[in-house]
Amino acid sequence: MTHIKVPSIVWQKWTDPFLDGAITHSTPEDFIQQPEYIDDINEHQNYDIPNIDEDQTHKKEMKVVLTPLGIIPYDETTSIGYAFNLWIGHTNFDLSTKVSNIIEKTNGVETLDIFTRYRFRIGIGQLFNSADVMSNITHDVYEYLDANG
Repeated sequence: MTHIKVPSIVWQKWTDPFLDGAITHSTPEDFIQQPEYIDDINEHQNYDIPNIDEDQTHKKEMKVVLTPLGIIPYDETTSIGYAFNLWIGHTNFDLSTKVSNIIEKTNGVETLDIFTRYRFRIGIGQLFNSADVMSNITHDVYEYLDANG
């Protein structure tokens, strides 16, 4: 009995792995109130650590990206996923040069990144319907694979 492999592409929305909402723990010293002014410059004051609720000792970690324009905070609005509509394609066939060219030349595909022989990522232009672009890729690749076995 011969097993015939049916080519398949399964699509998955890409999510930014750096935007995980990680929480870091702070120490009470992070919450010490500094004086607004000093009455006497020669007078040394001791500051008490204020009582702090457990919930206040968590703060969100700030992530940054080094760019030619300087350091930019990395959040939802500066993420590549915000600028591009990114999708991962999982296949059960090799992503040959010809298959890659078919994907890249499909109307609506802005970017193409081949990760492995079975996985790729596309960026879809903002003025294109994502479902239509993915459907066109799937159709054209299947048609090529059927014709070239």
